[in-house]
Amino acid sequence: MARDSQQTSQRRSANYQPTVWDSDFIKSLKNHHIDEIQKHRAKKLKGEIKAMVRDTDVNSLTILELIDDIQRLGLIHHLQKDITSALDRIFLSVNGNGTNLRADQQISVHATALCFRLCRQHGYEASQGLVKKLSFTRDRLMECFFWNVGMVFEPKFSDCRKSSTKLISLINTIDDIYDIYGYLDELQLFTAAVDRWDIKAVETLPKYMKLCFLALYNTTNEMAYAILKQKGVNIIPYLTRAWVDYCKAILVEAKWCFEKETPTFKAYLDNGLVSASIMLVSVHAYFLLTKTITKEALECLLEKNESYHPLIECPSLIFRLCNDLATSKVC
Repeated sequence: MARDSQQTSQRRSANYQPTVWDSDFIKSLKNHHIDEIQKHRAKKLKGEIKAMVRDTDVNSLTILELIDDIQRLGLIHHLQKDITSALDRIFLSVNGNGTNLRADQQISVHATALCFRLCRQHGYEASQGLVKKLSFTRDRLMECFFWNVGMVFEPKFSDCRKSSTKLISLINTIDDIYDIYGYLDELQLFTAAVDRWDIKAVETLPKYMKLCFLALYNTTNEMAYAILKQKGVNIIPYLTRAWVDYCKAILVEAKWCFEKETPTFKAYLDNGLVSASIMLVSVHAYFLLTKTITKEALECLLEKNESYHPLIECPSLIFRLCNDLATSKVC
């Protein structure tokens, strides 16, 4: 008996706290939204939305926007059959002549992009015809992703890798527009649109630039929205400032090329620090990787003399010089 008593006293204890979810607490929880009035209202709203989705006379863009809203609210399972039928109808229409997606006699970029995304998400083989308008650009999506995997390999930085892949892909596309495909007057319009940062600016652009600007605008705003939710800081002014600086820098290089001008080494290097795109990438990387965004860091990103911090400028100089070792004269 003495031995048993000794063993009992030597047993370890983790000192676990009792659960707060005991039976009495769970029974005390009430849902105040399950009374008959709320049930009737929910049923009525569900019926109204079903009627809208089924209505063949409603403009397809309106249906697509409604489906997108339902999907974002996480309520799509309530209307899955009706939504599938509506997408079947729209998909067949678009594959025919796409007239239901027309607005003011011109195909809306917003409508086309929304239709493409929703159809892809629901398993349709949506055409990439609009994407092919940028066929002159480098298709290096996987290379961009693997580059980011090498740079930021820790599993916890998954969101950073995804966002950085989109960023580098956009940089490649825009660089090809300025370097290869665009005329000088078109490039000036695109730079002005980025400087305005207004979705309405898309109407001033050539057709092939509209998709590019819309992708840039949506991707940047999406990234800023995610940071705002996670860290409570509006980073739109800093991201747009970096994009404006980059576009203005590559516009200067395009002018040199079109006008057959050879700049001084200092002028070239001062501009090349920005056109190398490392400043643009570094600004995005700071927001994607930093847990706590400080006021001092934000002030460095928007200094009054419009210059960047040496921690951003120095890597840009190294990258610019290394990059130039692998390039040749094309103008």
